[in-house]
Amino acid sequence: MRLETLKRHLEKRWSGIPLHLYQEEGVTKMIISAEDGFEIDGWPLGDYYDASYFDPDENLHISGVNRKFVKFIEKRGFYFEWYNPGCISIYQD
Repeated sequence: MRLETLKRHLEKRWSGIPLHLYQEEGVTKMIISAEDGFEIDGWPLGDYYDASYFDPDENLHISGVNRKFVKFIEKRGFYFEWYNPGCISIYQD
């Protein structure tokens, strides 16, 4: 699956998800904002600073990113990492 296809899947699953595809050094990348207040089932898409405080057992998040989102992209062969405290990067596994 390509990032463009994953983008369509994400937009279909969660309307309004704040993601952007861009080209860097000839490679397509996906960046998702973690600062605009977007939530999945009442938990922020990403919370770099406070996730471990509010959910120390990581029942709702994995490394500060919404668990449902992480499982969704991993099932499709992608993984995430924090680009900076306000943005999540998506890469192909």
